[in-house]
Amino acid sequence: MNNENFSIKPVAIAFVLYIVATVTMTVILTAVWQTTLSEVPTDYAALNELAINSEFLSTGTAILSVIAGILCAFILTLKTKTQGYKYAISLGICFVIYGVLSIFLHPEHELARQLSKLVSPIPLCMLGAWLALKLTGRKATANQQVA
Repeated sequence: MNNENFSIKPVAIAFVLYIVATVTMTVILTAVWQTTLSEVPTDYAALNELAINSEFLSTGTAILSVIAGILCAFILTLKTKTQGYKYAISLGICFVIYGVLSIFLHPEHELARQLSKLVSPIPLCMLGAWLALKLTGRKATANQQVA
């Protein structure tokens, strides 16, 4: 039986870290994108329309989100000193809930992107935890892998 106590606090901190990291990186990415425009519209609606249709921004934000998710799960697993994936899975569940919110906030995104918001978070968080466990040499036991 697993005797480790589970605390939601490290998961909440990792989730906030994810939000701060992705917002910061997205602001930087958007600034870089704006420098590539030959003519920057002064009208907010026109600039917003360009941003919505930009492949650079949509691909860039997706890549940054994946990297931030893996990194946050990695850090969470290192900091909790757990031997299993329960914290990473919990963080992944938070990301899925955040993805559901994102689907409602961004209905203009294509179906594949909407599905990836629901399907990818838990495996990506498990990858981050697996990398942390490999780095530290800890081995996950069968009864500690599932929350």
